[in-house]
Amino acid sequence: MAKRSLRIFVSATTADLGSYRTAVRDELLHRDGVIPILQDHFSPTYRTVQQELIGKIQPCDAVICLIGCVYGEEPPGRSPAQPRESYTQMEYRVAKKLGKPVYLFIAKETCAWDQPIKQDPDEQQLQSAYRDKLRHGAALYGAFSDRDDLTQQVGRIDFDSLRPSRPWFWPSVILGLLIAILALSALFLPPGSSQIPVSLDMPGNYKPGQSMELTVTTHRAGYLYLGAVWADGSVSLLYPNFHSPRNGDNLVKAGQTLHLPADLPPATNGQVIAYPMEFPQGLPADQNQVTERIFAFITAELLQLPDTDADLGPGFRKLGVLRDPSSFSPDSPPDRLEFQNWNLPLGKTSVVVKSYTLNRQ
Repeated sequence: MAKRSLRIFVSATTADLGSYRTAVRDELLHRDGVIPILQDHFSPTYRTVQQELIGKIQPCDAVICLIGCVYGEEPPGRSPAQPRESYTQMEYRVAKKLGKPVYLFIAKETCAWDQPIKQDPDEQQLQSAYRDKLRHGAALYGAFSDRDDLTQQVGRIDFDSLRPSRPWFWPSVILGLLIAILALSALFLPPGSSQIPVSLDMPGNYKPGQSMELTVTTHRAGYLYLGAVWADGSVSLLYPNFHSPRNGDNLVKAGQTLHLPADLPPATNGQVIAYPMEFPQGLPADQNQVTERIFAFITAELLQLPDTDADLGPGFRKLGVLRDPSSFSPDSPPDRLEFQNWNLPLGKTSVVVKSYTLNRQ
């Protein structure tokens, strides 16, 4: 039985390591059942580059990253709240986010570059810090001094370890029984449960000053979004927000559990992310409770959201005010978000809604 071909994505900056990337490609072409994948052209915006890289790397079995001394180009359209990041740095981050095996090779300082290194001091400092970070925090596979050294190390990689140890041969009887069991079990599931992409757990009561705590479990891969419908009918996007993660970093795998905001990295300004609870202003003095709702959904593609202002403090994205807030409830999750000036169709996406009570004191 012919073994399945492996797709290996090769990442490198062109200015200093373009020929090295080509040498790795040629080495892989000599390997039986290995297909090298290179990305030489990028879309013009930060958002489309993220989508393009995810689409390119997702089908690959592994990634080879060559790290030189050149920072390289970075996509335009980056939000001021997002840290600077070059194309090759994005490739490494996306590969790790997707859970791909990464073979990381760092060029030695004495390496013969394709071209003399010309970059401004800021880019030099950014790349130097990035190289140091990878040396101390990543599973470094090797360091190389020239093309021959690199290709020899790549030639020693055991890509067969990425394949299953043996083919899966299912006897027809066992396969038939398995299908029958799955079909019967579906009869006893709650209606629509097989379509629920995400589970959402949280406390049912809060007081002002407490931080909202959410536990999200994903049942499907895709882009995770968390939002809140406040007591006044306004809607904020809690995740992703203006602080963290970066656009495209809300990509999740099936079976992943997130504790928010505890699992969020610090904001770009070093601030620890928190979801503080505040009792609404302007309510009658005798109204001591309000009900607010949290919703979650997963999409197959990144949403194209309008540019909106951030709420103060946690960096939530204000999406707008719902036309009919009363229709948004755990008993009747919506198939679209209808705001005063625009709509966000959710299509076949299943939305999970949880409500909680916020007490005045």
